[in-house]
Amino acid sequence: MSSRCPSHESQALLRFKAALNDSHGYLSSWVNGTDCCRLWEGISCDNHTNHVVFPIELEFLSYLGSLNLSNNNLSGSIPQGRHMTGTFGESSYSGNPSLWGCPLPKNSSWPQFVPPPPLVSINKRNKNTKYPWYEIALGLSYGVSFGGIISIILIKMSWRRKYFNKVDTILKLLFPWMKNLTL
Repeated sequence: MSSRCPSHESQALLRFKAALNDSHGYLSSWVNGTDCCRLWEGISCDNHTNHVVFPIELEFLSYLGSLNLSNNNLSGSIPQGRHMTGTFGESSYSGNPSLWGCPLPKNSSWPQFVPPPPLVSINKRNKNTKYPWYEIALGLSYGVSFGGIISIILIKMSWRRKYFNKVDTILKLLFPWMKNLTL
């Protein structure tokens, strides 16, 4: 089985491990000659490039005073946490031509992202947008009719009596069995 992990990256990680005090053996799986992408605890690699992925967990080391990742041939994006971009300067990441993100200056090696399409304002509708005029007219006519009838009934007592007498007459014509009932 061939190793996916580039040797220069596994060697850089082993140098990093050597500089740490790992008395509890948390990094005991980090053994020279083994595949760091598959066998090393806490290490993951990009499935397409096989490069070690920059661990986003570094963002949560809020008391980390210095970090020098320069000249390690790192690639990918620098995590965009407050601590990673605000505490460490450009020199902490220099010498990694495939590394990109803040605080490094933007250059042509950065991935080119396609900006999202602009949002269409309500005031700038497409000329081909079809308005549902029939539904709008129907809704307005129902609203005006209903509002007109209700307001007339509420305002004039004589019209209210006439209206309900008319409704009573129509209901008795439509439903003859209701002749003995009054509303």
